[in-house]
Amino acid sequence: MLFNMSCICTKIFTSLFLILFNGNTMARVIKGMMIKCDPSIKSLVVKIDQDYRDIIIEELDDQHLLIDPSKLAFVKKELNKVLADNTYNPFDDEEK
Repeated sequence: MLFNMSCICTKIFTSLFLILFNGNTMARVIKGMMIKCDPSIKSLVVKIDQDYRDIIIEELDDQHLLIDPSKLAFVKKELNKVLADNTYNPFDDEEK
């Protein structure tokens, strides 16, 4: 499935299953959605996770995150909000 996460980050979201092994032979399977994005966008998603918790299941590398699929819409909304707050608009200066 393809989604536009923001104007900066158009990437692939893939449903994955993460298999976690604990100390014994029992395995635990977690369904997640892999997000591929720039390291700068990844740091914003990590910040959103720090504020709201239970979004990121695993940080895979500098461009990939495994997140809770039920939180995808929330992450997209929060990311767009953060990006809008940090974007310079020259017309804002003219209105003042």
